Amino acid sequence: PYWYLGVLATHPSSHNQGLASGLLAHTFAIADEAHLACWLETEEPENLTFYENRGFTESIEFALPDGTRVWWMGRPAR
Repeated sequence: PYWYLGVLATHPSSHNQGLASGLLAHTFAIADEAHLACWLETEEPENLTFYENRGFTESIEFALPDGTRVWWMGRPAR
């Protein structure tokens, strides 16, 4: 079992205000209490570092049939 984080986005005018980081911290606290990993996917290469800096240590890259690159990223259970 794991938590799949379906959609996490902030409007560009709200970037760099800590909103996504705060939401992730809250989510991680709940997932950690249940000893569950968290997984998500992103199509944006610039998001990789953001998620890596927040504990997502596993990354699987693949391409969809239309050529879109996607990364499936995981944060282990704690």
